[in-house]
Amino acid sequence: MSFVFDLAQSVGTFTLEVLWFPLLVWTVISGLLVLLVRKTTVLAPLYHYHIRVAMLFALPLGISGVALLSAISKLIPETHSSIQAITYSVYAPIYIQLSPATETSYSLLSELTVNHAVGIITIGLLVISVVFLIRLTADFARLQRIRSAVPGSSINQIEGFEEYDANIKVAHIRDDVVPFTFGCFNPVIILPESLKQDTDKQALTLRHELVHIERQDYALQLIITFIRSVFWFHPLVSFLEKEIELHRETSCDLQVLSSSASSAKTYAAMLYELSLSPSPKLSVTVGMALSPSTLKQRLQLMTSSSTYIQSLKKSMALLMLVTVSVMLPMACSDLTNQNADLPESLSDGTQPPISLNLSSKNSENYIVYVDGKQVEHESINSIDANDIQSVTLNKSEEGKSTIRIITKTNSDKNSSSTKVNVF
Repeated sequence: MSFVFDLAQSVGTFTLEVLWFPLLVWTVISGLLVLLVRKTTVLAPLYHYHIRVAMLFALPLGISGVALLSAISKLIPETHSSIQAITYSVYAPIYIQLSPATETSYSLLSELTVNHAVGIITIGLLVISVVFLIRLTADFARLQRIRSAVPGSSINQIEGFEEYDANIKVAHIRDDVVPFTFGCFNPVIILPESLKQDTDKQALTLRHELVHIERQDYALQLIITFIRSVFWFHPLVSFLEKEIELHRETSCDLQVLSSSASSAKTYAAMLYELSLSPSPKLSVTVGMALSPSTLKQRLQLMTSSSTYIQSLKKSMALLMLVTVSVMLPMACSDLTNQNADLPESLSDGTQPPISLNLSSKNSENYIVYVDGKQVEHESINSIDANDIQSVTLNKSEEGKSTIRIITKTNSDKNSSSTKVNVF
């Protein structure tokens, strides 16, 4: 039981610094950015798409940056001498208390801290994240089975698509499904068998999927799905994923309409017809991603955004800029904790009282001296906090600690401050 207790404390202490605090910073920055871009009406859907992708990308990158800086800081040797004392000047009183020994079960509960609670919660969330990652791996395996089971032909064998790469395969399946694409280097476009009978609709569908391939949307979707699997518990991650899907598909729609002779009305009718088919139950694909609940919003965005000019190069540059802008404050947030172990002054310039709590179950790890005389540990409970002039803690490499308490009877009673020396 004590092992689990210690593990939870270690995990909580570590993740508070490298996970939860950076996650809080990301939530604040991304939340404000979401509110800003949702009110912006001058950006094309492609830019909205990549801005939201950048927010998600910044989450693991920022946390990785914090972890890297934390690891580097621990590798850098201390610049001060190990025998030099660090002096904290504080105002009396200092409260020193020796906690009595208790039963083990009660001791564990009584020593439960915020770090323990955070560690337990983090471990629980991590276990569920592993389950989602296993499901993600299973989706990959299903896609490989689909690739092997469904015969496909090169897209350049289809009339009107002769100029495209022969490595892009097109396969038709008997099931009525929403068209989708998967594969980074050898992409496969899956279409329902019914589209073979209508060459115009098939051409529009293929052009939509080809936009995904040209923009490497599948690679982006892989990363997004991984982030969602790890941070499944964060509502902003789920919200951004839905927004990404909406603006990704709308930007594809606009690009298809801009390069096609088909009218927006004809294209919208095709979208509605395809929305009646079930979507593939695979999170690692990109496609027309139709659902009756978002189709109306998507058509409204297509109409209102028809005059916008979309530039893939500018949008990718915006993606990188936003990623760095959100990531850097997260990575640098660790710098704010460099002096976290030093006592802070109060607003009026005074110092807060110090409480020194000792546990009798670890009494063999320290020796107590009062005014130069070694005393029993329990005797420090009888010392009035206002009578303490200074406390010096000498920590040796063997794990032994010497606590030297000087009272005002042996020092200057008119001194206005108390010193705690730790070395």
